[in-house]
Amino acid sequence: MQFIHLVLHHFFRVEHFELWFGPKGIIYVQGLNKDVGQSNESGKSTIFMALCWCLYGKFPGAIGKIGDEIVNPLFKFDCYVKLEGKINGLDFSNMRTRMEGPKGKGGAHLYLDLDNSRKTFDLGKKDISDSNEAIVDLLGCDYETFIRQHYLSYSNLQPVTRMKDAALKQFFLESILNIEWTQNALERAKNEAKRIDACISEREYKKANADRLAEVHRTRLDDYEAKDKEWAKEEKERKVKIKEELDELLLLIKKAKKSNIQVEKKIKKQESDNSTKIKTLENKLKLLAVPQDYDEEVNKWEKEYRLISVEADRNKQKQARAQDKMVDYRTRIDDVAKEVGANCEHCGTVITEDHLEYMVQEYREAIKDWTTQFSDLIDEGAGILKRMAEVEKNLAVAKEKRESQKGKLEDRANLRVKIEQTKREVDKELEALKDELIDLSDSDNEVSKLNKQLEEVKQSPMTSLIKSELEELANVVEEGNRAVEEIEAYKGEQDIVAFWVKGFSSSGIQSYLLDNVTPIINRNIARYMADLADSRITIRLHTVKKLKTGEYRENFHTEIRNIDGGDTFVSLSDGAKSRADLAVSLAVADFQRSLSPHPLQLLILDEVTAALDSFWEERFLKLIRKNFSDSHCFFVSHKQNLSPAYFDRTMVVIKQNGITQLLEEQ
Repeated sequence: MQFIHLVLHHFFRVEHFELWFGPKGIIYVQGLNKDVGQSNESGKSTIFMALCWCLYGKFPGAIGKIGDEIVNPLFKFDCYVKLEGKINGLDFSNMRTRMEGPKGKGGAHLYLDLDNSRKTFDLGKKDISDSNEAIVDLLGCDYETFIRQHYLSYSNLQPVTRMKDAALKQFFLESILNIEWTQNALERAKNEAKRIDACISEREYKKANADRLAEVHRTRLDDYEAKDKEWAKEEKERKVKIKEELDELLLLIKKAKKSNIQVEKKIKKQESDNSTKIKTLENKLKLLAVPQDYDEEVNKWEKEYRLISVEADRNKQKQARAQDKMVDYRTRIDDVAKEVGANCEHCGTVITEDHLEYMVQEYREAIKDWTTQFSDLIDEGAGILKRMAEVEKNLAVAKEKRESQKGKLEDRANLRVKIEQTKREVDKELEALKDELIDLSDSDNEVSKLNKQLEEVKQSPMTSLIKSELEELANVVEEGNRAVEEIEAYKGEQDIVAFWVKGFSSSGIQSYLLDNVTPIINRNIARYMADLADSRITIRLHTVKKLKTGEYRENFHTEIRNIDGGDTFVSLSDGAKSRADLAVSLAVADFQRSLSPHPLQLLILDEVTAALDSFWEERFLKLIRKNFSDSHCFFVSHKQNLSPAYFDRTMVVIKQNGITQLLEEQ
């Protein structure tokens, strides 16, 4: 990520100023406090405190909860810090507000813009973890990591050289490597080992219980099988009795069927004779000529006559209406002058004498139309009367034909009655013969019932119990076998977990990491101490010792060698101690920055040379010039006599009348 622009507005003692990061290089941030005539407490560190607050909502040196006290007391509203830059080539903007408008209104917010896409977080909520997670996801580090890697101040230099062994171990595991996960993994592995032991004990108990239950089920099964044999013997005797009863019934049925055969022959002959009698009568009926039915034709002409009568009546009504209309319009013509002053029945206007001529003409046209209609109705009425006469004639002919057929119909009706009477007589004779048949339906049902009883396989009352016991026995045996399989599987897991318990212990992966990381940090320390002590003082950190067996043992301690005398931290001067702390802090920060997935080319050195004299301060400036020119490296100091040759730019922060401003930039 690349930082480009930082804006502070009403933050602490700042009214408003903007910082452009500009090209990379060493930037000197000098402070001047005109209120008290000195450069300390000018607000030069406020810039970087605002940077931390903008990103993470907190900053170095803050005590307690960060709230309205960060707002400039002269304004008390609209406090915000905005940071702009680029992430992977995309435009990035982050703005954190404390207040919007008068105090108590608006609350605090975080506005996060990435490639013109904005996310807004309400910081007034109790849980604001989502806003912090969004920043961590973008920068690849949380607040503590950002401070360790990019913000070094005199007050937070790592005092590694004066740490005791236990403190050095904690520093390495928690601050440098942050491999607390190995301790968690070791704890989880131990818990897993306990869990597996408990599971094995549980499975062994299940196996013993399954063996006990299996023996119980086998004993019950033997008892049920003995009772099942007794039931099978009784069932065999029952079927022998049913077979004897069935054979006797079949013999009776055989005799009855022979008798029925003789009766069926008589019935067949009687049916043949009856069929001949009825067929003879039906043939006589066929020989009689079938009279034609004229009822339908008579009905048709009667219906036609009724329709024409209705049509004739309607024609007469229409003629009378036409005559009435002609008389009415002639009367209107004679009395047209009387209509002056009345309202027209068509348009509603008042009739005047000027209208009379047109009204007379209109009435005459109406008389002409109704005369034509009347003439047409006269012609239509004549046609209707003609059709009515023809229908009357056809109706009379149909009635005459219907009357002539009455005799034939009576002969055919009498013959049909005789046929029906004969059928009843022969049916009665057949019924008498059929009564002689022996009904075998019940016998067949009885035979079917006996056969069903004979074929029926009755289930032994012990069968379900035997089946249930077999299933229970199989389940218990399966449960026992499954318990054995699970015990074997858990024993395999025991070996794996034992491996991880050993692997995550102090002699495992944790020591392996320390053995590989410590030399890197020692090389960085040596590189910085070469510049800060001319290699007359060497500092080497020890964390593990590798045994001949290849295993590791913890061995945390600090080795100090001073050519001028003394191999302990106490033997060093105050300046040497400060330089040692500074070298270790820079080395650790270098190592941690090398692990960052999103490198930030930013390093802030806040008053880190406060305890150094001018000679070693110049040596330190040469060091940062050599190592950090390809980053934005801010050297914050209150000193005003530093040579500009060491810096690419100089920023002067001035505090006057309680307000901090960015006065100039060179």
